[in-house]
Amino acid sequence: MNSKKRSIPASDTPAIFELASQYAFADLDHYSQAELEMAAAEAGIPAEYIPQAIAEIQAQNAEKLTKRHNIGRWVRKWLLISPIAIIEDMGWSIAIYNAITKHQIQVEAAWAQIENQRQRRANLIPQLVKVTQTYTTHESTLVTTLTEA
Repeated sequence: MNSKKRSIPASDTPAIFELASQYAFADLDHYSQAELEMAAAEAGIPAEYIPQAIAEIQAQNAEKLTKRHNIGRWVRKWLLISPIAIIEDMGWSIAIYNAITKHQIQVEAAWAQIENQRQRRANLIPQLVKVTQTYTTHESTLVTTLTEA
């Protein structure tokens, strides 16, 4: 066996401790503050930093929980508002479609009135020509009768 101690770079130490703590966490559910202080002393970390770190981690966890709660609240609101918004959009779509259809019918009715007037005037022209011819015939007979008399 090799009796030399292997030297591990200081830059790898945080990652090693983090990974080792994850392995230990898999075996244990929780640690007491005294156990953490003891582990910190073995790692060369002053014990007064442990309560500060505990408070900071608990604050971060509370903040994460609050964010999750806020996201959950937002999702619930969205799930409540979404169907209402969809129904409202459908209502607006139906209203707009009905308005467009109504205006289209009004335009068609107006064009029908225009066509009706045009047809009526077209029918009046032959009648006007006939009345004019009849009046001209009447005038010519009247002038002829007056001339003979």
